[in-house]
Amino acid sequence: MNDHPTSEAAPAAEEASTSPRSLPNSPRAQLLCELFAAVLKVPSVGMDDDFFKRGGHSLLATRLVSRIRSMMKLRLTVRDLFEAPSVRKLVQLLSNDANAADDSGLLDPVVPINPGSNDRPLFCVHPITGLSWSYAALLPQLGFTHPVYGLQSSGITAPAELASSMVELVAGYVTRIRETQPHGPYRLIGWSLGGVLAQAIAVALREQDEEVSLLALIDAYPFPDQRIYVDAPESDEDHDQFILESLLVSFGGFVQDDPNVTLKPSDVIERMVEALELKESDGAALVDAALHSSRLADTHVPDRFAGRVVFFAAAEGNPEGLSVAVWEKYVDGPVEEHRIPADHHSMLSTPAAAEIGRILAAELAAE
Repeated sequence: MNDHPTSEAAPAAEEASTSPRSLPNSPRAQLLCELFAAVLKVPSVGMDDDFFKRGGHSLLATRLVSRIRSMMKLRLTVRDLFEAPSVRKLVQLLSNDANAADDSGLLDPVVPINPGSNDRPLFCVHPITGLSWSYAALLPQLGFTHPVYGLQSSGITAPAELASSMVELVAGYVTRIRETQPHGPYRLIGWSLGGVLAQAIAVALREQDEEVSLLALIDAYPFPDQRIYVDAPESDEDHDQFILESLLVSFGGFVQDDPNVTLKPSDVIERMVEALELKESDGAALVDAALHSSRLADTHVPDRFAGRVVFFAAAEGNPEGLSVAVWEKYVDGPVEEHRIPADHHSMLSTPAAAEIGRILAAELAAE
């Protein structure tokens, strides 16, 4: 343990890892990355970043271990952190802990991000990636007694059963929600495409005479309305290029600013396999499901939702004119906007996720 500084005077911090494999590859890894970043007071931490080389020391290690033990209910010591100073090594160490959460089923249509107590869960609808792991970033603020479930694209594990329409797609989510919680009031949140889906799910639940007590949208806009403010893809090929680029960025890749360079699904699959340690077949199913669901949503005009909406808007980077106001014609109720100092792709990263989490925690406590 003497290899690391023990005073508050930390060494010069190294930059975060930028390799594909530095991305969190499970909800637990996502949460540990968030806790590392919060304690170190840095924007982000990758899977292979060394806690001590990023500026950590013994006192901060004690603080981090305390947070992990209290929040995640895991047996962990400061010595463990010295022996496993990165998130990847710590996940490997914790995999031998009988109290550790099971990371199997990470691609399933419903993922228990935090099983929590017997309280009504918060259902988190996946963005374009089809995965809901990123919502683990909200847990430090929501508290670890509150149940949080992620809704993921069923096309990942059942690629032969892709929905034929938006109605069928939404019905599948509703079925899985009600299998977990048979009756309302329901709590829903969705980021980007997930917000469009969450609003449609809320409408469908209300049509079944179920109450939706919370509908929260994270920088989500109906696709037909987006086209008013952005250059819309003119063909199916252009649409697929746009989605592939979005997927690549979501998994830490970089899009070349060259109109002569065409992305192929295999380019994105390769990135996913490396970043998330997926099988190639799972990566291919994930890309196919993302392209399919985005095509269904592309022409989806939302029905009206009777109720209040909590909207988290990215304060940076969105096209001029695109705002929460586009939802007014799809909502019979107040739309409460919270502007978050982040761009669209950073809404569930530190520190934006912490601010969203604080507001959500207050919303849940007020019910």
